[in-house]
Amino acid sequence: MKRADIVFSIIIPTYNRADRLVLAVESVLSQKFRSWELIIVDDGSTDRTREVAASFADSRIHYFYKQNQERAIARNFGIKLASGEYITFLDSDDMLYPHCFSEAMDLISRSNNPEWLHLAYEIKDEKGNVLREEDQRKGNINLSLVTGNHLSCIGVFVRKDILANHQFNEDPVIIGSEDYILWMRLAARYPLYYSNKISAFMIQHEDRSVMGFDLKKLEERILRSIEIILSDEAFQEKYGAKTKVFLAHRYIYLALHSAMMKMRGLSLTYLIKSISKHPYIIIERKFSAVLKTLIS
Repeated sequence: MKRADIVFSIIIPTYNRADRLVLAVESVLSQKFRSWELIIVDDGSTDRTREVAASFADSRIHYFYKQNQERAIARNFGIKLASGEYITFLDSDDMLYPHCFSEAMDLISRSNNPEWLHLAYEIKDEKGNVLREEDQRKGNINLSLVTGNHLSCIGVFVRKDILANHQFNEDPVIIGSEDYILWMRLAARYPLYYSNKISAFMIQHEDRSVMGFDLKKLEERILRSIEIILSDEAFQEKYGAKTKVFLAHRYIYLALHSAMMKMRGLSLTYLIKSISKHPYIIIERKFSAVLKTLIS
């Protein structure tokens, strides 16, 4: 296949997850739609990742090794190498269902080659039991994103020409929020098309990078990501009237995680800040979750 004919470029950033990488790559190989390339960005692994990548005898799979610099840089590294019309991201501990690219192609055709789109996914435990299904999108997702990161890298497809101008923020302080920052940049500029047909799944496991957190670093990350998002003129133009709602949900997020870490004073501080920005936050489930955590 000529690289000019590639529709989808899948980027897998990976670090010391050789065993899980096998399943992720196999899920790409299972796709019914065949016009794709897979770019594996090995972010400084010291395990068998190189050997695992080399074990797949398919010319559409490309392996690149680089020094460890975290996910945002690894994904941007892959973006520069991509040849497909659309780029999508797959973490090495996630998997696609065989119809994923076919569903994406159908949505692209129905939506007249949109700038970006999102497919539904589900979350499973390591035994294969479904824990949660993210397939209830409705209405204008662009507007709902001000209340939090309702997307995930899995299932997001972005046209390559769009990612040429909008990539993941590489500030090391915001590691873990770089995807949300990018989604807000895109949402401020382009309508997000979506399908509620579940086309991929995440595996919830103990060493998943989002499972643990350092509260001080989390606080610094969220506050810095707020600064970055608010500094975007396109965001201010589209969401200016919703800025207080955006801030309230960011603060309630910090209030909840502070409560989970038994930092009651800090939690109450952010709870009050959240209410001051958007009093109606008190009717949200997030608010109730903070209160329950504080009194538990």
